[in-house]
Amino acid sequence: MPYINILTGSGGLAVEYINRGVVWAFLLFVIIYTIFSAILLYHWRRFSMRAHAFGVAEMVYLTGSVVLFAGAIMTLLATMV
Repeated sequence: MPYINILTGSGGLAVEYINRGVVWAFLLFVIIYTIFSAILLYHWRRFSMRAHAFGVAEMVYLTGSVVLFAGAIMTLLATMV
């Protein structure tokens, strides 16, 4: 039985465009998140925190970011198959 796309009534063409859109949206999110993180870390370093508190906060924030991005990338790759 051939694959029929519910959105178009035809083959998997629309799914390819949806996948491409999801990848572009994810890349846009990564760019915005990186800019936001740079501003946040700059302000932490410049205005508010002591050296030790900043080190702990930076480590927790960046470790959490890496874990969440790794999960998002694995999910994105799993949906592309």
